[in-house]
Amino acid sequence: RPIRPKRREPPAPPLRPRGPRHSRSPTAPAAQETTGRPHLYEPVREGEPVRFSLASPEPLPAGLLVHTRHVFGSACGEVAERSPAVPGLQTLSLFGVAGSDASALERLRDELRGPALALGVDCALTRGKMAERGPRLIVSDVDSTFIRGEAIDMLADAAGSGPRVAAITEAAMNGELDFAEALAERVATLEGLSVDRVESIADRIEPVPGAETLVATAHARGCAVGLVSGGFIEVIGGLARRLGVDCVLANRLETSGGALTGRTEGEIVTRERKAEALRRWSEGGRLPGGSDSPKGSNLPEDPDSPLEARGREGPDARSRGFPSPRERIDLSETVAAGDGANDLSMMEIAGLSVAVCAKPAVLAAADAAVTRPRLDILAAILGWDAV
Repeated sequence: RPIRPKRREPPAPPLRPRGPRHSRSPTAPAAQETTGRPHLYEPVREGEPVRFSLASPEPLPAGLLVHTRHVFGSACGEVAERSPAVPGLQTLSLFGVAGSDASALERLRDELRGPALALGVDCALTRGKMAERGPRLIVSDVDSTFIRGEAIDMLADAAGSGPRVAAITEAAMNGELDFAEALAERVATLEGLSVDRVESIADRIEPVPGAETLVATAHARGCAVGLVSGGFIEVIGGLARRLGVDCVLANRLETSGGALTGRTEGEIVTRERKAEALRRWSEGGRLPGGSDSPKGSNLPEDPDSPLEARGREGPDARSRGFPSPRERIDLSETVAAGDGANDLSMMEIAGLSVAVCAKPAVLAAADAAVTRPRLDILAAILGWDAV
């Protein structure tokens, strides 16, 4: 059937953050009350706002563009089209309102996502408030998602246990080993590594391309950014602060006499605790059981809470998009990004789950995909112009 005429998308709303939403659409599935999922595997509902976005550093294939516009236009009315401005990326973002053709809506997700991923084009289908204005909280894994490489592997190379630790890391990422046991075994090989050497490694940690752009763009849109890591706060804390990340959760390394003991302090950051962090941060709260960071560290006093010990409360905090203790962000307005089995629990409760250069099992479970190691792609497939 012919494609409906397109109209120009109305101007984007001001970049001031909006207040929290305390209620969901009355048509939202009851399961969303506990999970926050938009249920992208379920058919889109008539009248629901829908956005589908494509992004690639290469030119978008002409055939894919024709197909995407046709499928989207067949299922949605009032279609508006734009190209999010992200340097170095070719983009397309379609926004519309789901129509009454039930069969077209039922096929929408697979008919849009499948061809894009088959051609190596990153994409996301978003619905509801997420489609209209984007998320209010993005929580990302760290190792190989937000930073280059795995922090534990870098420390192990310095300690002389690199090959052994790399093998355990790979098995844990694939879900073949219990994460807590695998972490304890790897950290044990770091015994005796000097704190000075750890700090030297931390100074060399680099974010993946586009990470700084994603944080700045999210903040401009009134969206907070959090990091959850099975790695170590001693390694990532400084980088998180430099980039303006709002909140961080990571493991802590135990030290004695200026060297690592081969053990961690406090509760291990498991896949369940990552999910807990996303939920608590969306409620404007801290995780229980936080303790002071290692003496002499340049990290915030409570690495489980927003950086700078929640010093951003007030007008600046609102500009960052992080909720005060009296506010909350609906889980349907959150994004969880990760690459391994340890990220699946938080991805299951977020409004949009994004697989970033992920293992096959994670890619299969995710709503959206970023297949290249650059996080500004995430901004593009959310429909945002880069800042």
